[in-house]
Amino acid sequence: MRTLEPGIDRQVVDAGRVSSRGGPPDRGGEVPVVRTDMAMTVQRVENAAVAVAILLAMVALGQPWWLLLAAFLLFDLSAVGYLRGSRAGAVSYNAVHSYAGPAMTSALYLALLVADHRVVWLLLVAACWAFHVAVDRALGYGLKLDEGFTHTHLGRIGPRPRVR
Repeated sequence: MRTLEPGIDRQVVDAGRVSSRGGPPDRGGEVPVVRTDMAMTVQRVENAAVAVAILLAMVALGQPWWLLLAAFLLFDLSAVGYLRGSRAGAVSYNAVHSYAGPAMTSALYLALLVADHRVVWLLLVAACWAFHVAVDRALGYGLKLDEGFTHTHLGRIGPRPRVR
C-alpha cells in the first residue's frame, strides 16, 4: 500500500479494500479502493489527443499553426494570482486553465458568424487557449487545489517531499 501524498488519507492499492478512514481495512465501514492512477492516465491521454486535434485542425484550415506555440505561455500569466496567496492563485489559474473559457470564446465566434461577422482572430484565441489547457493537462498540470501550486486534480507535480 502507498499513500498518494503525505497528509492525504486515501490509499492506492493494487487490490482489496481500505477502511473509510483511509487506513488498513477494519471490520466495518470498508469502501472500495479508487484507482486514481488509471483515471489520471486516461485524462492525460485524452488531453494529448485534444491538443493534437487542435494542431491538425489549424493546419487543415490553413491557419498559422505556429500561433499555438507563440501564444502558449501567455495563459500562464494567470499564475500571478499566487503572489496574493494559494487560494487567490488557484482561483486565477483555474479560471484560465479550464475549457470553459475557450468554449465561451468559440461560442461568441459562432454567434458573431451567424450574425454575418467573421472575426477569425476570436476563433484563433479559442484554439490557442484550448491547446494550452490540453497540453498542460497532458503533461500533468491540472487544475490547482487550494493547498498550493503543486497540488492539482491530476495529482501532485514537481519533486516529491522527502519522507523521514
